[in-house]
Amino acid sequence: MIAKIRLGLRTCGALVSIAASIYSSFAAGQVQPFTATYTVSLNGISVGRMFRQLDVSADREFTFTSTTKATGLVAVVRKESIVERSRWREDQGVATGVDYLHQRTRGKQVRERAIQFDPTNATAVTRYQNGATAQTAAPPGTADRLSYQAYLMDALAAGATSLQFEVVDGATTKLYEFDVIATETLSTAAGDLDVLRLERRVSTDGKRTTIWCASALGYLPVRVDSTEEGDTTSVVLVKTSLMQ
Repeated sequence: MIAKIRLGLRTCGALVSIAASIYSSFAAGQVQPFTATYTVSLNGISVGRMFRQLDVSADREFTFTSTTKATGLVAVVRKESIVERSRWREDQGVATGVDYLHQRTRGKQVRERAIQFDPTNATAVTRYQNGATAQTAAPPGTADRLSYQAYLMDALAAGATSLQFEVVDGATTKLYEFDVIATETLSTAAGDLDVLRLERRVSTDGKRTTIWCASALGYLPVRVDSTEEGDTTSVVLVKTSLMQ
């Protein structure tokens, strides 16, 4: 049971891991600064809390942070947290990655993975805890595991209904593909909201992901369900600065 709960915490840290060309534009003004707090559950059992914040500087540099901490049984047995930070710049409607940091703390053990984008050479270098590095091509618009979620909000605000994102994964990139399946009304902490329900096209690892994004909140995800090997991790919005 503990192993499954830890899997749920790792899964939410990756989520929460456009039938056309790869989405690389980033329309100025579509995504606004925000804070958001979520609960994380595994098969209906609360296992963590997630806090996210997006900041935008005057010169259009974006800083997106996500902190997930274990709660309940996991926190009693072993303190665990996942911190992600992504930075990118927007210039003339195109997003260019700056860097990405993933830090997992488990008790006294800390593991880090970092990505440095090089826009001049259109590459990205991943540096691992053991000192190893991996390089891959990363033209403008290439995302990391956190920034693509802001790119997704931006794409929905621009009217996209079928989305593709190239996401750096060590020595290669992975294609994340989503389709808008339906418009629904979802009961949330902000009340009943009109949402778009997106589904990720089945990935090679068999993971299934469904995302509900609220138009009234700038297409902020208000719920994310991820199912893998029969276990479902749910990330549900509790509050956000976008609520009026």
